[in-house]
Amino acid sequence: MAKRYAPSMSVEELERPNVILGSGFSRSISEDMPTMAELGKQVIDRLALPETTLMTFNNNLEQWMSFLAVDQPWLSHADNLENRAWFARASAAVQECISDSEAKVIETTPLPDWLLRLVWTWCDQKANVFTFNYDTLLERALMELNRLDTFGDLYPMPLEWRVNAGDGGRFGSEGTRGEVLSLYKLHGSINWAFGGLDAPPSDRILLTGDFLRWSQPPLREEAMSPRERSMYDDVVPLIIPPTLTKGPYYTNLSLRASGDAPERHSTRAVS
Repeated sequence: MAKRYAPSMSVEELERPNVILGSGFSRSISEDMPTMAELGKQVIDRLALPETTLMTFNNNLEQWMSFLAVDQPWLSHADNLENRAWFARASAAVQECISDSEAKVIETTPLPDWLLRLVWTWCDQKANVFTFNYDTLLERALMELNRLDTFGDLYPMPLEWRVNAGDGGRFGSEGTRGEVLSLYKLHGSINWAFGGLDAPPSDRILLTGDFLRWSQPPLREEAMSPRERSMYDDVVPLIIPPTLTKGPYYTNLSLRASGDAPERHSTRAVS
Protein backbone atom coordinates (compact mmCIF):
# COMPACT_ATOMS: atom_id res chain seq x y z
CA MET A 1 0.00 0.00 0.00
CA ALA A 2 1.17 3.52 -0.73
CA LYS A 3 1.36 6.38 1.72
CA ARG A 4 -1.84 8.36 1.83
CA TYR A 5 -0.49 11.10 -0.37
CA ALA A 6 -0.59 11.90 -4.06
CA PRO A 7 -0.02 15.20 -5.89
CA SER A 8 -3.04 17.34 -6.81
CA MET A 9 -5.55 15.09 -5.05
CA SER A 10 -8.65 16.12 -3.18
CA VAL A 11 -9.30 15.24 0.46
CA GLU A 12 -11.86 12.66 -0.67
CA GLU A 13 -9.29 10.94 -2.89
CA LEU A 14 -6.70 10.88 -0.12
CA GLU A 15 -9.17 8.96 2.05
CA ARG A 16 -9.47 6.20 -0.55
CA PRO A 17 -7.15 3.16 -0.46
CA ASN A 18 -3.97 3.82 -2.45
CA VAL A 19 -2.35 0.86 -4.18
CA ILE A 20 0.96 0.67 -6.06
CA LEU A 21 1.53 -2.10 -8.62
CA GLY A 22 4.78 -3.20 -10.26
CA SER A 23 5.80 -5.93 -12.67
CA GLY A 24 5.25 -8.56 -9.97
CA PHE A 25 1.49 -7.97 -10.17
CA SER A 26 1.30 -8.82 -13.89
CA ARG A 27 3.69 -11.72 -13.34
CA SER A 28 1.32 -13.13 -10.69
CA ILE A 29 -1.39 -13.21 -13.36
CA SER A 30 0.82 -15.14 -15.79
CA GLU A 31 4.44 -16.21 -16.02
CA ASP A 32 4.37 -14.97 -19.61
CA MET A 33 4.57 -11.40 -18.30
CA PRO A 34 8.24 -10.40 -17.92
CA THR A 35 10.01 -9.13 -14.86
CA MET A 36 12.24 -6.08 -15.40
CA ALA A 37 15.32 -8.30 -15.73
CA GLU A 38 13.56 -10.47 -18.31
CA LEU A 39 12.29 -7.40 -20.16
CA GLY A 40 15.87 -6.15 -20.46
CA LYS A 41 16.96 -9.40 -22.10
CA GLN A 42 13.95 -9.37 -24.43
CA VAL A 43 14.67 -5.80 -25.53
CA ILE A 44 18.33 -6.57 -26.26
CA ASP A 45 17.35 -9.67 -28.23
CA ARG A 46 14.72 -7.77 -30.24
CA LEU A 47 17.26 -5.09 -31.13
CA ALA A 48 19.79 -7.79 -32.13
CA LEU A 49 22.39 -6.29 -29.81
CA PRO A 50 25.18 -8.31 -28.15
CA GLU A 51 24.23 -10.04 -24.91
CA THR A 52 26.99 -8.04 -23.20
CA THR A 53 25.27 -4.69 -23.95
CA LEU A 54 23.84 -4.32 -20.45
CA MET A 55 26.88 -5.65 -18.57
CA THR A 56 28.40 -2.17 -18.26
CA PHE A 57 25.14 -1.05 -16.66
CA ASN A 58 24.91 -3.88 -14.09
CA ASN A 59 22.56 -5.73 -16.46
CA ASN A 60 20.00 -3.05 -15.68
CA LEU A 61 17.73 -1.88 -18.51
CA GLU A 62 16.83 1.27 -16.58
CA GLN A 63 20.46 2.37 -16.22
CA TRP A 64 21.22 1.68 -19.89
CA MET A 65 18.22 3.62 -21.19
CA SER A 66 18.94 6.47 -18.80
CA PHE A 67 22.44 6.69 -20.26
CA LEU A 68 21.07 6.75 -23.81
CA ALA A 69 18.40 9.34 -23.05
CA VAL A 70 20.72 12.04 -21.70
CA ASP A 71 23.56 13.75 -23.59
CA GLN A 72 26.88 12.75 -22.04
CA PRO A 73 29.41 15.62 -21.82
CA TRP A 74 32.39 13.43 -22.76
CA LEU A 75 30.77 12.24 -26.01
CA SER A 76 30.71 14.06 -29.33
CA HIS A 77 27.50 15.57 -30.66
CA ALA A 78 27.31 12.77 -33.25
CA ASP A 79 27.71 10.07 -30.58
CA ASN A 80 25.00 11.61 -28.40
CA LEU A 81 22.63 11.70 -31.39
CA GLU A 82 23.40 8.04 -32.04
CA ASN A 83 22.57 7.24 -28.42
CA ARG A 84 19.23 9.05 -28.74
CA ALA A 85 18.47 6.97 -31.83
CA TRP A 86 19.12 3.79 -29.85
CA PHE A 87 16.96 5.17 -27.06
CA ALA A 88 14.05 5.57 -29.51
CA ARG A 89 14.57 2.02 -30.81
CA ALA A 90 14.73 0.65 -27.27
CA SER A 91 11.53 2.48 -26.28
CA ALA A 92 9.69 0.95 -29.23
CA ALA A 93 11.11 -2.47 -28.34
CA VAL A 94 9.74 -2.16 -24.79
CA GLN A 95 6.26 -1.54 -26.19
CA GLU A 96 6.53 -4.45 -28.64
CA CYS A 97 7.78 -6.89 -26.01
CA ILE A 98 4.98 -6.05 -23.56
CA SER A 99 2.35 -6.24 -26.32
CA ASP A 100 3.62 -9.67 -27.40
CA SER A 101 3.59 -10.93 -23.82
CA GLU A 102 0.05 -9.70 -23.24
CA ALA A 103 -1.15 -11.32 -26.45
CA LYS A 104 0.26 -14.65 -25.26
CA VAL A 105 -1.42 -14.27 -21.86
CA ILE A 106 -4.92 -13.62 -23.21
CA GLU A 107 -4.60 -16.55 -25.62
CA THR A 108 -3.52 -19.10 -23.01
CA THR A 109 -4.51 -17.93 -19.53
CA PRO A 110 -8.07 -17.99 -18.11
CA LEU A 111 -9.09 -14.89 -16.19
CA PRO A 112 -8.11 -15.63 -12.55
CA ASP A 113 -10.96 -15.54 -10.04
CA TRP A 114 -8.74 -13.81 -7.49
CA LEU A 115 -8.14 -10.97 -9.94
CA LEU A 116 -11.86 -10.42 -10.48
CA ARG A 117 -12.51 -10.38 -6.74
CA LEU A 118 -9.64 -7.99 -6.16
CA VAL A 119 -10.61 -5.42 -8.80
CA TRP A 120 -14.27 -5.64 -7.71
CA THR A 121 -13.17 -4.71 -4.18
CA TRP A 122 -10.99 -1.87 -5.46
CA CYS A 123 -13.96 -0.54 -7.41
CA ASP A 124 -16.25 -0.67 -4.38
CA GLN A 125 -13.60 1.20 -2.40
CA LYS A 126 -12.99 3.71 -5.23
CA ALA A 127 -9.30 2.92 -4.82
CA ASN A 128 -6.52 4.94 -6.40
CA VAL A 129 -4.38 2.38 -8.22
CA PHE A 130 -0.91 3.53 -9.30
CA THR A 131 0.84 1.17 -11.68
CA PHE A 132 4.24 1.12 -13.35
CA ASN A 133 3.04 -1.56 -15.77
CA TYR A 134 2.44 -0.87 -19.47
CA ASP A 135 0.06 -3.77 -20.11
CA THR A 136 -3.75 -3.64 -20.08
CA LEU A 137 -4.44 -6.88 -18.19
CA LEU A 138 -6.02 -4.96 -15.30
CA GLU A 139 -8.24 -3.00 -17.69
CA ARG A 140 -9.34 -6.21 -19.42
CA ALA A 141 -10.29 -7.76 -16.10
CA LEU A 142 -12.30 -4.67 -15.19
CA MET A 143 -14.26 -4.86 -18.45
CA GLU A 144 -15.41 -8.36 -17.47
CA LEU A 145 -17.17 -6.88 -14.45
CA ASN A 146 -19.53 -4.86 -16.72
CA ARG A 147 -19.12 -1.80 -14.54
CA LEU A 148 -17.82 0.36 -17.38
CA ASP A 149 -18.08 0.68 -21.17
CA THR A 150 -14.70 2.20 -21.92
CA PHE A 151 -11.19 2.25 -20.49
CA GLY A 152 -11.53 6.02 -20.54
CA ASP A 153 -13.65 5.78 -17.37
CA LEU A 154 -10.60 4.47 -15.49
CA TYR A 155 -7.94 7.01 -16.38
CA PRO A 156 -8.24 10.32 -14.45
CA MET A 157 -6.65 12.34 -17.25
CA PRO A 158 -7.76 13.91 -20.56
CA LEU A 159 -7.80 11.37 -23.39
CA GLU A 160 -9.10 11.47 -26.95
CA TRP A 161 -10.03 8.81 -29.48
CA ARG A 162 -10.08 8.96 -33.26
CA VAL A 163 -12.66 8.19 -35.88
CA ASN A 164 -11.40 7.89 -39.42
CA ALA A 165 -13.02 9.89 -42.21
CA GLY A 166 -15.80 7.80 -43.72
CA ASP A 167 -16.41 5.72 -40.60
CA GLY A 168 -19.28 7.88 -39.32
CA GLY A 169 -19.93 8.80 -35.71
CA ARG A 170 -19.86 6.78 -32.55
CA PHE A 171 -22.34 6.63 -29.71
CA GLY A 172 -20.86 7.82 -26.43
CA SER A 173 -20.58 5.72 -23.32
CA GLU A 174 -23.44 5.86 -20.85
CA GLY A 175 -20.91 6.05 -18.06
CA THR A 176 -20.07 3.63 -15.29
CA ARG A 177 -22.47 1.29 -13.53
CA GLY A 178 -21.50 1.73 -9.93
CA GLU A 179 -18.19 2.91 -8.54
CA VAL A 180 -14.91 2.23 -10.34
CA LEU A 181 -11.29 2.58 -9.33
CA SER A 182 -9.02 5.33 -10.66
CA LEU A 183 -6.05 3.96 -12.59
CA TYR A 184 -2.87 6.05 -12.77
CA LYS A 185 -0.41 4.55 -15.30
CA LEU A 186 2.81 6.29 -14.32
CA HIS A 187 4.91 4.87 -17.17
CA GLY A 188 2.30 5.15 -19.91
CA SER A 189 0.44 2.30 -21.56
CA ILE A 190 0.55 0.16 -24.69
CA ASN A 191 -2.89 1.56 -25.64
CA TRP A 192 -1.87 5.24 -25.44
CA ALA A 193 -0.22 7.27 -28.20
CA PHE A 194 1.05 10.83 -28.66
CA GLY A 195 3.10 12.97 -31.02
CA GLY A 196 6.45 12.12 -29.47
CA LEU A 197 8.96 14.05 -27.40
CA ASP A 198 9.12 16.85 -29.96
CA ALA A 199 5.36 17.47 -29.71
CA PRO A 200 4.17 20.58 -27.85
CA PRO A 201 3.12 20.23 -24.19
CA SER A 202 -0.52 20.70 -25.24
CA ASP A 203 -0.40 17.59 -27.47
CA ARG A 204 -3.35 15.33 -26.61
CA ILE A 205 -2.96 11.69 -25.71
CA LEU A 206 -4.93 9.23 -27.83
CA LEU A 207 -6.65 6.11 -26.54
CA THR A 208 -5.74 3.59 -29.26
CA GLY A 209 -7.12 0.42 -27.69
CA ASP A 210 -10.41 0.29 -25.83
CA PHE A 211 -13.34 -1.97 -24.87
CA LEU A 212 -11.10 -5.08 -24.75
CA ARG A 213 -12.30 -7.94 -22.60
CA TRP A 214 -10.00 -10.60 -21.19
CA SER A 215 -9.49 -12.90 -24.19
CA GLN A 216 -10.32 -10.42 -26.94
CA PRO A 217 -7.27 -9.71 -29.15
CA PRO A 218 -6.77 -6.33 -30.82
CA LEU A 219 -7.77 -6.10 -34.47
CA ARG A 220 -4.91 -7.51 -36.56
CA GLU A 221 -3.45 -5.36 -39.31
CA GLU A 222 -4.36 -7.83 -42.07
CA ALA A 223 -8.02 -7.53 -41.05
CA MET A 224 -7.99 -3.72 -41.13
CA SER A 225 -9.15 -1.47 -43.94
CA PRO A 226 -6.48 0.82 -45.51
CA ARG A 227 -7.74 3.84 -43.56
CA GLU A 228 -7.65 1.87 -40.30
CA ARG A 229 -4.04 0.83 -40.87
CA SER A 230 -2.90 4.43 -41.26
CA MET A 231 -5.02 5.94 -38.48
CA TYR A 232 -2.12 6.22 -36.02
CA ASP A 233 0.80 6.59 -38.41
CA ASP A 234 1.49 10.12 -37.19
CA VAL A 235 1.84 9.17 -33.51
CA VAL A 236 3.98 6.85 -31.40
CA PRO A 237 3.10 4.67 -28.39
CA LEU A 238 3.22 6.58 -25.13
CA ILE A 239 5.65 4.30 -23.33
CA ILE A 240 7.67 6.15 -20.72
CA PRO A 241 10.70 3.86 -20.50
CA PRO A 242 12.11 2.80 -17.14
CA THR A 243 14.67 5.60 -17.12
CA LEU A 244 15.91 7.66 -14.20
CA THR A 245 15.27 10.82 -16.28
CA LYS A 246 11.62 11.28 -17.31
CA GLY A 247 11.42 15.08 -17.57
CA PRO A 248 10.87 15.27 -21.36
CA TYR A 249 7.74 13.10 -21.06
CA TYR A 250 6.15 14.88 -18.14
CA THR A 251 6.09 18.24 -19.90
CA ASN A 252 2.89 16.93 -21.53
CA LEU A 253 -0.02 18.69 -19.85
CA SER A 254 -2.36 15.70 -20.11
CA LEU A 255 0.10 13.49 -18.24
CA ARG A 256 0.37 16.09 -15.50
CA ALA A 257 -3.40 16.37 -15.08
CA SER A 258 -5.40 14.54 -12.44
CA GLY A 259 -9.01 14.79 -11.37
CA ASP A 260 -11.41 14.25 -8.52
CA ALA A 261 -13.47 11.66 -10.39
CA PRO A 262 -13.27 9.78 -13.71
CA GLU A 263 -16.37 11.50 -15.13
CA ARG A 264 -14.59 14.86 -14.97
CA HIS A 265 -12.17 13.73 -17.69
CA SER A 266 -14.31 11.97 -20.28
CA THR A 267 -12.73 10.58 -23.42
CA ARG A 268 -13.38 12.86 -26.39
CA ALA A 269 -13.56 12.00 -30.07
CA VAL A 270 -11.47 13.82 -32.66
CA SER A 271 -11.48 13.36 -36.42
